[in-house]
Amino acid sequence: MDLISEAPFQGPEFKTKLGRKIPPGRKRVAYRKMFMGLLYLGLFVVFGGSFNFGVALAPWFLTKSFGYRCVNTGV
Repeated sequence: MDLISEAPFQGPEFKTKLGRKIPPGRKRVAYRKMFMGLLYLGLFVVFGGSFNFGVALAPWFLTKSFGYRCVNTGV
């Protein structure tokens, strides 16, 4: 109920926009999360087809170094 009545956002540091209290830094955090989500989505689209669980089970995959296996299987 406190979130609905905006009780945690009472004070002079919160700006009023259209009658609602807005926490500072809200847009910055949202844009950062959007950018990270798009980055991970791009990495998944580019590398998802070439490195998957089936590749990790292949016998030739065990001949690779430990670092290569960890990076390329997403561990």
